[in-house]
Amino acid sequence: MLSRVVGPLTRLIYGSGGEDVMSRDWDNLFIFDACRSDMFEEVVGVDQFDSYETIRSKGGNSPEWIRNNFNGKTYNDTIYVVANPWTHVLEQDIFFKVIDVFEEKEMVQSCSSIDFEKWDDVGTVPASVMNDVTRKIHDTHPDKRLIVHYFQPHDPVIGRGDGEIEIDEELEPRTNLVTGRVSPGEIWDGYSRNLQYVYHYAEKLMDDLDGKTVISADHGELLGEILWPIPVRGYAHPEGVYHPNLTTVPWAEIDGERREIAAGQGNHDRISKNKERLRDLGYLGD
Repeated sequence: MLSRVVGPLTRLIYGSGGEDVMSRDWDNLFIFDACRSDMFEEVVGVDQFDSYETIRSKGGNSPEWIRNNFNGKTYNDTIYVVANPWTHVLEQDIFFKVIDVFEEKEMVQSCSSIDFEKWDDVGTVPASVMNDVTRKIHDTHPDKRLIVHYFQPHDPVIGRGDGEIEIDEELEPRTNLVTGRVSPGEIWDGYSRNLQYVYHYAEKLMDDLDGKTVISADHGELLGEILWPIPVRGYAHPEGVYHPNLTTVPWAEIDGERREIAAGQGNHDRISKNKERLRDLGYLGD
């Protein structure tokens, strides 16, 4: 119902346009997954940035954001380092390189000390691993723009503000929030911990990369808001719903010494479809 009925109404009321992130000025674009701007402002703060604004996302969920920002275009000056499992919606020959970190176990082993058994327990890509892989990619390709698409603060809740792993399986919005097992406030607190966790690592990576860095998000998150004008509550980030809490995202800029960017002939390997991961995260049925 949300996608078929509420979705068109939200697009009619709020519109469906959004910011083209690739046309903005940056060397490093850090994407926090499912990060509402109001949560970012409350948890991270904005005073430490050289500039801050909110922008309208081109999608209310990850596949919409990926398709609407990238498909049909070519960015041979950019490498996409991504923990999000929706990379299969990307068309071929868009980026110089796409690094699907969940699938690149050999690369991870070469640059990270992560315990793979612990990684399996976490169920998603830890932010520390994203940092390790991104540093290696930057060292290898210092003349490329970088999109670093972390999976946090999106559930599962896995971390603390000090960067340590602490898993809370109860704080899951698509089932436990909908059924009332947890409250919106508890989900907010869990997302806040995940946001503190990923920002801890984003700060570290900013220090290691030259250039201008931007922190933004692919989309926000619904925590049971009434989706006016239909008296139905929205949860998580359903397809086609363009509520402001899904499409209003942060845009925080950190100036740095710029690096020279150059395009090149890309290495466009076919990327995994990640269907098992999407099923584990509750997006696909059995």
